[in-house]
Amino acid sequence: MPDNPKGADVWFSQTVARELVHRAAVAEVLLTSAVRLDDDNFHVAAQIPRQHAFYGESRAPRGTNDPMLLLEAGRQACILIAHNFCSVPFGQYFIMRGLEFEVTDRAGLAVGTTPADTLLDCRITRRLRGQAGLTGLRVHCTSIVDGRNTASAAFDFSWVPKQRWNSMRAANRAKLGLPELPVAGPAPERIAAELVDRRDPYNVVISPLRTRDDHTWRTTLVIDTTHPTLFDHPLDHVPGMLQLEAFRQLAIATVHELSGTRMHTNQLSAFTVRFLGFGEFDLPNECEAVHVTAAPSAGIELRCAMTQGEQVIAEATLRLAHSEAGVDQATLPSLAGHR
Repeated sequence: MPDNPKGADVWFSQTVARELVHRAAVAEVLLTSAVRLDDDNFHVAAQIPRQHAFYGESRAPRGTNDPMLLLEAGRQACILIAHNFCSVPFGQYFIMRGLEFEVTDRAGLAVGTTPADTLLDCRITRRLRGQAGLTGLRVHCTSIVDGRNTASAAFDFSWVPKQRWNSMRAANRAKLGLPELPVAGPAPERIAAELVDRRDPYNVVISPLRTRDDHTWRTTLVIDTTHPTLFDHPLDHVPGMLQLEAFRQLAIATVHELSGTRMHTNQLSAFTVRFLGFGEFDLPNECEAVHVTAAPSAGIELRCAMTQGEQVIAEATLRLAHSEAGVDQATLPSLAGHR
């Protein structure tokens, strides 16, 4: 085992096999090792790069890692734990049911002179079982960077065999009147990159904002199956990380509309999300946001939903923290009418 001065049980010298985290590109693998402490507890090592072509591609001065990289590391850790330590065979289809995430110490996100070696302290807090045995987990992860508890996350996910997956996908598409094989339709125009705190338009995943009489901000998801991070490998549905990024970009653009603050001063600090259905490529995926609360000390909280036709397929609450002076609550009008 390679030398490891940062801990006796994990190391950071090379990535784990890409198959263990369901990635095609080795460059997208963040995990480097993992050990079981007991039946419920695991240490997983991750290395967070100082720069990433998608995560962290903010217009803000480069000095802070994107917290979504810690979330992605946690997501990969859940898959690895299922395969390596819970005997879930390869070939199962994983379904993310819900996520909770919070940055607990922003100082731990600081970009240093080397990549951030990160310890994920993971605990299984719930096991789901069916006739075939174990079918899902709830895993809590604490991200520890340089001794700081930087972020915490909880993941609810399950898995099904290929036959069950194909049946679920066929039923959903038939219900929507869609053909058997999904085909991505023409992508809508992207919102200006600077309005969602992006430098590269290729990383923009929503259309320009629209407003309704009930003060709800709406946008349409941009699905680009050529994106090398969001579509690291072929998929037949909208991935959860694309939905999360759409919610983040919608929240940033909405707060700018409400307050006029610069986009990069409002950074993601917490969210909860539930995934309620499949997002199909062939129908518009509509997103909406409504302002919930605001306070200079706590940041701005928004409730978001993603719909396809009449069905809500994902819903989330996001909190943005101010990296500069807080926004006066009086500048953010009270909104109502969110269903």
